[in-house]
Amino acid sequence: MRWRAAAVAAMAAAVLLACGGDRARDEARPDPELVGGKADIPSWLAQKGDAPACGKRLSGEMRGFDSAHLYALAAEKDTVYTLSYQAGYQPDRGAVVAVYDASGKLVERSRDQSAQASALSFTAKTSGSYLVAVYSVRWWASGGYQLSATCGVAGLNERVKNATDFLTYEQPPRIWRFGLGPLAAETARSPQADNAPSGRSEAVEEGDIYKVVGDRLLYFNTYRGLMIFDISDTKNPQLLSRVPVFGYPVEMYVQNGTAYALLRDTLELTRGDSGKLALQRKNVSQIVAIDVRDGRQPKVLGKRDIVGQLREGVSRKVGNVIYVVSYRSRYYWYGWQNSGEQPQEGAWAYSFDVSNPRELKKVDELEIFRGGGFADSNGNSSERRTFSSVAISATSNVLMVVENWRKYGSVRDSSYNCGTYTSLQQAIVSLVDISDPQGQIKLHTRFETYGELTDQFKQTYVHDPNTGKGTYYGIFARREWTSQDCRSQSRIENNIEAWDVSNSASPKQLSRLQFGKPNETVRGSVFDSARKVAFAITARNVDPFYAIDLSQPSQLKVLSQIDGLSGDMNVFRFIAKQQFLIGIGRDNSAECTGFDGPGQNRFRTNVAVSIIDVRDLAKIRLVQRKCVAVENASWIGSAVNQNLDQAHKLIGMHSDGLVNVLTVPVYYSKKVERSDSRWWWYRYETAVGVLSWDLSKYDPSKSETEQDVLATHGTVVHENGNVRRSILFTEQGAASRRKLINLSDTHMTLVDVQDLDNPSKDASIELAPYVAEIYKVGSHLVEQVRSSPWDYGDGVASDFRVRAAGGDLDKSKVVATFTVSQVERVLQHKDALVIVRRVAQQGSENLPWSQRWQKQVVVYDLSNPSKPTLRGTATLPMQYIAYYRYFCGTIPYWWGNLDASGHSGVAEGIVFLSSDYDESGMQRRRLTLLDLRSLDAPGVSSIDLDGDSALTLVGIASDPQDDSAVLITSKRKEGSKDFSGTTFDAMRYSVQRYVARGGKLVADGAAVNIPGRLVKVLSTNGQRVLLAQDERFEKQVSGEGAQQSTFFRSHPRLHLLTEAPGGARARLRDSRDFIGLSLRDLVAEGRRLYVGASKAYSYYVGPILPLSGTSTPAPQPSDELEEGTRLFVFDLGQNKLSQQFSENTKASNLDIMGLSGSTLLFNLVGEGVLTVDVSSAASPEPRSFVRTLGYASHVVFDGDRALVASGYYGVYQVNTTSGSL
Repeated sequence: MRWRAAAVAAMAAAVLLACGGDRARDEARPDPELVGGKADIPSWLAQKGDAPACGKRLSGEMRGFDSAHLYALAAEKDTVYTLSYQAGYQPDRGAVVAVYDASGKLVERSRDQSAQASALSFTAKTSGSYLVAVYSVRWWASGGYQLSATCGVAGLNERVKNATDFLTYEQPPRIWRFGLGPLAAETARSPQADNAPSGRSEAVEEGDIYKVVGDRLLYFNTYRGLMIFDISDTKNPQLLSRVPVFGYPVEMYVQNGTAYALLRDTLELTRGDSGKLALQRKNVSQIVAIDVRDGRQPKVLGKRDIVGQLREGVSRKVGNVIYVVSYRSRYYWYGWQNSGEQPQEGAWAYSFDVSNPRELKKVDELEIFRGGGFADSNGNSSERRTFSSVAISATSNVLMVVENWRKYGSVRDSSYNCGTYTSLQQAIVSLVDISDPQGQIKLHTRFETYGELTDQFKQTYVHDPNTGKGTYYGIFARREWTSQDCRSQSRIENNIEAWDVSNSASPKQLSRLQFGKPNETVRGSVFDSARKVAFAITARNVDPFYAIDLSQPSQLKVLSQIDGLSGDMNVFRFIAKQQFLIGIGRDNSAECTGFDGPGQNRFRTNVAVSIIDVRDLAKIRLVQRKCVAVENASWIGSAVNQNLDQAHKLIGMHSDGLVNVLTVPVYYSKKVERSDSRWWWYRYETAVGVLSWDLSKYDPSKSETEQDVLATHGTVVHENGNVRRSILFTEQGAASRRKLINLSDTHMTLVDVQDLDNPSKDASIELAPYVAEIYKVGSHLVEQVRSSPWDYGDGVASDFRVRAAGGDLDKSKVVATFTVSQVERVLQHKDALVIVRRVAQQGSENLPWSQRWQKQVVVYDLSNPSKPTLRGTATLPMQYIAYYRYFCGTIPYWWGNLDASGHSGVAEGIVFLSSDYDESGMQRRRLTLLDLRSLDAPGVSSIDLDGDSALTLVGIASDPQDDSAVLITSKRKEGSKDFSGTTFDAMRYSVQRYVARGGKLVADGAAVNIPGRLVKVLSTNGQRVLLAQDERFEKQVSGEGAQQSTFFRSHPRLHLLTEAPGGARARLRDSRDFIGLSLRDLVAEGRRLYVGASKAYSYYVGPILPLSGTSTPAPQPSDELEEGTRLFVFDLGQNKLSQQFSENTKASNLDIMGLSGSTLLFNLVGEGVLTVDVSSAASPEPRSFVRTLGYASHVVFDGDRALVASGYYGVYQVNTTSGSL
């Protein structure tokens, strides 16, 4: 190249700038119009090699004044290249990307003076060499950068700056493809030889969700944490305090004034090692010590982390030591895998010393297993092994842990239509020695067998002090199937096995006894080690009950059985000094006597209680059976029959010298008819069935149908929710009375059951109301509390509770309330709540389904919040009201091809866009105004939009510059076109403005053509700014030769448009591609735009496209496998999408909830709320993270806090101005 005077001058200028200090560093460099070809290359532009090929990226480094680099690009004719330059330096350095042809002429340049990214798209007119320059606007910049290239086809969704006419091409629905990470192998360990564990004799205590201590009830509630009640007066119980927890409650122990609470899925977020906004998660279970001596002021004393997950029943307490078994499946962290590594399944045992109430001490930790799952495929064969579940049981000396695994295999033979397939079950038993009273633990032995052990009552350990031998007994259900040459067979059997585990290094199976009839599976079971017997029942429709002799472990045998029992039994309790058993399960007979055949009622599943005489093990017999009596009920069931591992905790038993009482939780449906008998439905209810027994009335000479031992006393209906615990006790006083407390997740009822046949309710307390949404009206807050989260039927009510704003919601009083049934949506208009109800039409059973329901609007005036007033009603002509996650702007994809419904507020009321279908498939599209100028007489007027059947409605948006107007987006197909063998539909998107005037909607002006769907309308610098979204298609080629094929990958893109002079057209001012990403949500305020995006998982993603002229693609993630939600911040001044910030939070499923002042609120879906300080657009700072349980459904801002409604978990109060993560 020849050095010309201009080049020399430029070099001299660069030298002077290098010596010029800060002023020189901040000056803007010139933008050359000629580079290469017959022109010289400026000395400050360093040549670096080849530009990235299509679909690739490269990394570089700007170092001070070395901040301008040049690359060579080999281009192909008629290919659209999109070049994206993403810098890591501060946005005030500016960013430029420019392209020059072979002659040195400038082809295209994108220059952003105050941004860290810039990009452009250009179409190669000829094949040959081009030059690509990337540099900072200011002479001095320091930081890494990336340059990426994607390629498209000329004419396919190209956009040109300042264009006003747009045709948008779209693909058919996408095809999704997911993959799994690598699988790990099991790390087996062989225990050293040891003697059988022995020496301890303390009782083994299970954790529970409640504890009664004197006149205090401690309830570890699923939704609200530890709740402490004073129950000294059952007619006036008092909530003394509540300890919120930041994980899901599992169970607890209470000792010496301290509650030891087990939590699963606690979550803590901290800042990552790199980046401003990158987050790291710590997701563990915990044991938490809480001082509960003062019930009004409980205090958290300490906590210890536990790796893995917990569930009810995985802990035991022996003496002063709590033992916990945690476990983890392969998909435990399914939503957040930034490292790309697949977690391994595993199980761990922990021991905690609780002898000192003020100090929680971890004594020991043992890894039981890790890994072992795999999936392998080789040609026509495949094999996989997956972890299924874990079951634990305990004696005072041994913790028994069983891993249940499933194995699958297949071999396909090309010479046959059928191959060979197998499915097996495998159980691995680990015995953990807990005989050390101080809490030291060790693995005693480990062995495997066939089948699955399903609950804690199917295993035990017996130590013989005379011989020193230790014997393990386990009951395993074995279900297997095989298929070969198109012939299949299954195997269902039940085995009780005895293993000699005296020598830890060589466990030995002593015997195996198969019991049960063909195709029956073992259900309830119980061991009586003192009498050396096990009791078990196998189930199908008619079942035998077995007594199995354990006296000779090497010769297990059935002592006796009761054959022909109807239904099953799933939990057993010993009574009368272990001489009788109470069994609870199901009876499918006609009369619930135990033996009569199903007859006409063969599918009945009545909840049954049975008493079995086991005094003579050689002649066990049924004493009597009774079913829980529920009047006029259908579909009766009980959780006792579903969770065999914890079923024993669900029943209540109490003996007070006068009567022996048993309670069983049930759920059922009752038929409810309207007063006109033309419509009916089933209402779900819960209750506990009350029974009593008196063995003094037992006559062994009589049959079970002639006995009078069991008596039923009807049911005690519970307020709401399935009863999880029933507490029977005697309340002391002037006259002692028998009381019953029923606990569900949402309610507590206290009942006087002194007269079992006539129970009377003392009190009912709402523990966890379902807060669906929360609103702020003036100086007050309104909570919508639903009686059911999902149903909208006649039996579902919504209570609207008004509280003063500003204070702690947990302590604020309700100042007013009103109730509305069948609520489907609630909208706020100024100081009124507009409640949309789903109401059945009179005589609806004779109407077509599209006419059976109406949308009725009920308007409540809250201008005086302490006195809500029902003002008026109206009927809306539509079937559906759209639901949005939050009140802020989100990008409504819904595949982009379907008619959308929505609503938007205007000064006169609310405008609804609806698209409904009737039973014949006819579509009805309307724009409806609910006129709220008079709350006493709301008006309804509609415009039918059915005149053009080729038109598809896309969405509705408010107009920030005119509170009387809304903007309706629609699209129309204008043919199709083939690009490289792929057909695309040509769609023309338009925006029509409608104005509400005098209770009517009128079209205002002509429809405006835009590139894609409208997602947001802003008011910036006094002008109306439109944000639209479509797709950029990247051409990709796979295969070679005859196998070569072409396909297109799509990427979402945002466009910024302003009104052209005259207002009849929209002019494209800037565009932004999001390569390899899928847009999640979007929030804008003033000239700031915040966009959340995450990695796209499919070949065909989102809506997007390429541009000619001035497209500025957002950068691709630095790693194509990168997970997490990326936050983009744009400045919209100068009518540009000027990127100020882009960083991966490393957090998956992160949604923008809203913006309050300078705080951006994020919802980590199902896990918590994150606040981020965005006062600096270039440097967002995470402030705080609040762990929330359940799923956030609604948010409202009240001063410096955000109130997040989370259903049964209540309302979380998040400070938006303080905190540092």
